Amino acid sequence: MNEEQSQARRSVRRDGPLLKVTLDRPECFNALNQAIDASGLEAVIAMEDRNQVLCSQSEDFAEGIAAFLEKRRPSYAQ
Repeated sequence: MNEEQSQARRSVRRDGPLLKVTLDRPECFNALNQAIDASGLEAVIAMEDRNQVLCSQSEDFAEGIAAFLEKRRPSYAQ
């Protein structure tokens, strides 16, 4: 991992616990590999759609939206 990747990872860990959980689970990195190996653009879009729906149902997503609308820093669940 290069310095730029490490810095991005630290930023995500600080600002987004849901992403932190994702980064700490190696199987989540399989999404990129699946996208690379997918049969076509439609398959990749379907995978992305599924992942976005799952993330949008989290408490962290709701907190992020509320914080944005209230112009404050989000307070994510740990």
